[in-house]
Amino acid sequence: MASLTGSGPRTATGLWAAVRDAAAGVRHGAAGRVAQLATVEGSPRLGWVLPPPWPHVDAVLREVRPRPARPGTLLLVGTGGWAFAARAVAESADAGRRLRVLDRLDALQVAELPRPAALVVASESGRTLETVRLAAVLGAGTRLTPVRLEGARMSLLPEAPTTALFGAPLSTPFLLAMATVHGDALEDAYAQFTTVAEHLGRWAAETACDVDGEPYPRLRLTEADQDAQQDREQDAEPSGLALFALQALRQALGGKSGPKRPGPHWQVGPGAAPGETVVGPPSLPEDLTEPARLMARLYAVCALTACLGVRVGLKFAEHPAVDRYKRLVGTIRPRPAYVDPRGSAEHVTPLLRGLGADGVLHVVTYESATDATRTMRRTRQALHCRLGVRTEFHRGSAWNHHSYQAVAGDPRARVLAWLPAEDGDPLTALQRDIAAATCASLPGRAVLLQALAPRRRSPS
Repeated sequence: MASLTGSGPRTATGLWAAVRDAAAGVRHGAAGRVAQLATVEGSPRLGWVLPPPWPHVDAVLREVRPRPARPGTLLLVGTGGWAFAARAVAESADAGRRLRVLDRLDALQVAELPRPAALVVASESGRTLETVRLAAVLGAGTRLTPVRLEGARMSLLPEAPTTALFGAPLSTPFLLAMATVHGDALEDAYAQFTTVAEHLGRWAAETACDVDGEPYPRLRLTEADQDAQQDREQDAEPSGLALFALQALRQALGGKSGPKRPGPHWQVGPGAAPGETVVGPPSLPEDLTEPARLMARLYAVCALTACLGVRVGLKFAEHPAVDRYKRLVGTIRPRPAYVDPRGSAEHVTPLLRGLGADGVLHVVTYESATDATRTMRRTRQALHCRLGVRTEFHRGSAWNHHSYQAVAGDPRARVLAWLPAEDGDPLTALQRDIAAATCASLPGRAVLLQALAPRRRSPS
C-alpha cells in the first residue's frame, strides 16, 4: 500500500482532512486510501476520529452503565488499549475508590481485591485470553453478573467501529470509566474536548509530516509533566497514559513492512537517546479541566499514530504479529532455565550475538507484581554490570499488548522472559502459558528463565 506522500496530499492540512473525510465515509481519493489503511476484517476502524454529539454518548452510557445494588467500586476487566486508557482514568486525582482496572493475571492481587459493587468486562472479540480467564475467576469469586462490552458495543457508533489501539477517548469502555469517576461533570469535559479535537488533529498531521524523514523513524513522546515522569520509581510501571501511547505506536506501527518500516524505536517518557525525535504534547487551553485534558492527550496520541501510519504507508489499525504467540498458547510446555536473577546476565549472552548498536533487549517478567519488582531490580543490576546494550524492563502480559508486535517484526530485538513458579492457580497457569508461547514464537531471539526457589534451611 502506497503512502500518501507520493500521490496524495502533501500538506498537513490535506493529511488530516483525508483522515477526517475517511471517518465520515468518503471512499475515494486520499480519504479512500486512509480508509484502506484503517481497514480490519473489511471495516475501516475510524470510529475514534469524529466525536458524536453528547446526547448520543449519554444514551450509550445509560444503556451500558451497571446498576449496582450498593455503592462501591466498579471493577473494569480488559487488556491492551482498553485497559491502559481506563487505567489513566483510575489514576486521576478524582478517581478515589470509584474505579479499579484489572488486566494482570496476578493470582495474589486478584485474591486480595475488595469485593467490587459492579463488574464490567471489555473485550472486542469476546475471546481475549486474559480477559476471559479473569472474568471467569472474578465471576465465581464475586457472584456478580458482569456487564459485557463486546463487538459493536465497544464503539459509540455501531457503523463506525474502533479498535483497542485507538480505544480512547471515543469508545464505550473509556467513557464508561470517565462517567464512573466524574459523573455529571463528564458532559462539560466532553464539550470542552470537542472544541479542541480539530486542533489536535492538525497538530498530529503537522507533527507526522515533520518527523517523517528517516529510514527508521525514531520518535519519543513525552508528557507535559516531565518532573513527574522522572520522579517515578525506576521499576514502577508506567502510567496508564504512557502505556496507551506505547501500545498505539508500537502495535499500530511497529514490525510491519512498508516503505519505511519502523522498528521498536518508538518510546514514551523522558530520557531521549541520540537520534530520537522528541515530540512533546500539543498546546491546550489553560482553562481546560483535567478530565478534558486527559481526553485531549489520548486523542492526540491516536491522531498522531494514524497520521504517521498514513505517511509511512502502514495498515495502522491492526497488529497481526500477535497471532504468532496466541496460536501457541496452551501447546507449549514451559521449559525455563532456573537461575538466580543476579546471575542472569550470562544467560543473555547468546541472545546478544548479532545484536548491533541499534538493537534492544526487552526484559519481561510475568511474575506477580511483588516478585516482578524484585526480579527487575536484581536483573537490572546484573545486566548493568555486564552488558552494553539498550535494555527495557516491562511486565507481562501487558507487554504482549503494547510491544510484542514491534519486537516480533524486528530482528534487532531480543527478549528475556521471567516465568512465575507453578502454584496451582488458573491465572498463574495462563500467565506461564503466555510466557512460554511468547518465547517459542521468537526462536533464537528469546530465552525463558525462572528464578530459583529459595533454599529451605534444614532443621538444626
